[in-house]
Amino acid sequence: MAEVTIIFLVGLYFLPTIIAATRHKQNTLAIGALNFFLGWSFIGWIVALIWALSADPQIHQHVVNVSQNVSMPYYPQGGMPQGTEATYVPPHEMPRPAYPVTQEPPAAAPPAQHVRQYQPPGDT
Repeated sequence: MAEVTIIFLVGLYFLPTIIAATRHKQNTLAIGALNFFLGWSFIGWIVALIWALSADPQIHQHVVNVSQNVSMPYYPQGGMPQGTEATYVPPHEMPRPAYPVTQEPPAAAPPAQHVRQYQPPGDT
């Protein structure tokens, strides 16, 4: 009976680490270290538990493809693949991106100003 109680108390002590490991947290090792070294204090155990239950920040990585020739893609093996045809797709039928796209309107151009051309002195 004493062994079951000890196993239960050790499991309760490392509950934040177990939760972090099962949720595949990015900082599981850090949560485990905090739990191991400061879990004996109730505040350290609570901090580790809250950290284990919190959501990981979402890291968005965007891949940008840059091409020198915008009108025709580059196919290094000797040409365009067979069966590929260029077709026009109207803008309203284009697939929408899976992520929200925010775009600021372009800045207005400054008003045109009259610029006098330089004339050397003596010429009129």
